[in-house]
Amino acid sequence: MVLAAILAVGLVACGDDRGAGDDSTATSTAATTEETAPLPDDLCAVLAEAGAVGASGLPLGPGAPTTGDGRAVCAYSAADSGGVGVTVGVDASTSFEQKAERSREAVGVAGEAVADLGDEAIFLFTTADGPEGLGGMLVGKGPRTIDVTIQGVADAAEARRASAALAEGVLEGL
Repeated sequence: MVLAAILAVGLVACGDDRGAGDDSTATSTAATTEETAPLPDDLCAVLAEAGAVGASGLPLGPGAPTTGDGRAVCAYSAADSGGVGVTVGVDASTSFEQKAERSREAVGVAGEAVADLGDEAIFLFTTADGPEGLGGMLVGKGPRTIDVTIQGVADAAEARRASAALAEGVLEGL
């Protein structure tokens, strides 16, 4: 069950299926229009420069950045991060509401609104599939949607604080 939840959240974090199968690590900047916004070439560097990795309070190892097909990601491996796996992503033009609905369905909780973070934000958390905890933050800011997924933090308050710090780091760096 835990693996199913992880896969479901991972799929939700990836957005839609445009360009599925293209795992190119080449960096790209989406054209700025009413529907898309530029993405950072290295989201891990954005998080580090904003001090968000330290502010998260999590024992995160080195991040692995990828950018392409309208999405920038920074992934922290549980093997290098004290058993805590974290993925931070930014979509250039994904609807916050659509992504929020898919996330609610995947995690199986309604989530709770988060004030003063982007234009709108929700926090989702569950230990239903295992005691290690699975959750994160989804933030809409202009045409961008930021998602933070954390696995391996059993305390909801700690997961909320850490995911908010990482999301704030992305907002600061964009």
